Amino acid sequence: MVEQNDNYLKQLGINMNNLEKEMDSAIAKESRYWLENDAKIRAVQQGVPTYDDFRELVAGCHLKPLDRLELTNTVGQKSSWNYSAILSSNNSLFMEPGMNSAIVSTHL
Repeated sequence: MVEQNDNYLKQLGINMNNLEKEMDSAIAKESRYWLENDAKIRAVQQGVPTYDDFRELVAGCHLKPLDRLELTNTVGQKSSWNYSAILSSNNSLFMEPGMNSAIVSTHL
C-alpha cells in the first residue's frame, strides 16, 4: 500500500522530501508570525515609550531566558573579546624586538 502511494506521488511529480521541507518552513514561519504578533500586543499593552523599544521587543520575541544552570556554567569561564587589550598586555609574547604593534595586529 505504501509503495502504491509512493508510485502515485511520483507519477504526479510530487517529491516528498521537498514537500516535507516546505511544510517545515511554513510551520516555522507561522510560529514566528504568532510570536511576533504576541510580542506586538504585549508591547502595546505595556505602553512602550518609543518605536525603537517596540521594535526591539518584537525583534527579540524568539529569545528565551537562560536557565540557572546555563548561568552557573559560564561564571567560571573567562574570555577576552578585546584583542587589542590582549596585545597591549602581552606585547612581549607577540612582538619581536623592533616590531611595530600595528604589524603584529595584522598577523593575528
